[in-house]
Amino acid sequence: MAGRRELRVLKPLLGAALVVGVALNSKGLLAQLDSLRPPDPAWLSAAIALEATSLLAYAAMVRELLGLGGITARIGALLRPTMAGIAMGASLPAGVGASNVYWYQKLRQQHADRGLAALVLR
Repeated sequence: MAGRRELRVLKPLLGAALVVGVALNSKGLLAQLDSLRPPDPAWLSAAIALEATSLLAYAAMVRELLGLGGITARIGALLRPTMAGIAMGASLPAGVGASNVYWYQKLRQQHADRGLAALVLR
């Protein structure tokens, strides 16, 4: 039994080592890194401002949907789960599912009933 357990741990590690090894030994992949330059501060600032505006707009949209059910929520209370949900969806295996479960729980904490929480998640 211990052999199978060890194999389950070693397979992903060996796969990652293989990917890293190929990437480090591939001249084509590393050559592309030489063409990168630092970001232009003006464009970077604009991108950050637009991303922040997008996150605030999403939280405001959720707030309005919760308002349909008579629930008043603060933007700050919705902004934190917004950012956490996006991070989960982008970084975890099956992250979209985990994000939906997380968001559903947060909406229920804001006193949304099951139907309203499901509506907001759509």
